[in-house]
Amino acid sequence: VSNELEKPSVWKRFIGMVGDGIIIGILTAVLMGIIMAVALPLAMANQDPSNRDGSPSVILGATVVASVVMMVFAIAYYGVMHAYNGQTYGKRSMKTKVVMADGSPITKAIAY
Repeated sequence: VSNELEKPSVWKRFIGMVGDGIIIGILTAVLMGIIMAVALPLAMANQDPSNRDGSPSVILGATVVASVVMMVFAIAYYGVMHAYNGQTYGKRSMKTKVVMADGSPITKAIAY
């Protein structure tokens, strides 16, 4: 057995990234749905009954909050997963892993 690390192909890395994107997409869509389920009734309650468009400021504010939550979630997903064992779920599915140049596990500081 060789001590030299095998570099994964571009396709293995790409497919792993797509897998992670699907996971993050599904989870952030659920978060967005929850945030909007709370914000939209608030927007509709604070409007003129003849106007059915909702309060633009509440909807815009909810969209900004949801976007920030999604961004923080995505950053945390990669950081926590890499810090835990050097793999995200997408990397794990493709049997790839992030390691130091000498093959040792990455540190938490590098993971984030």
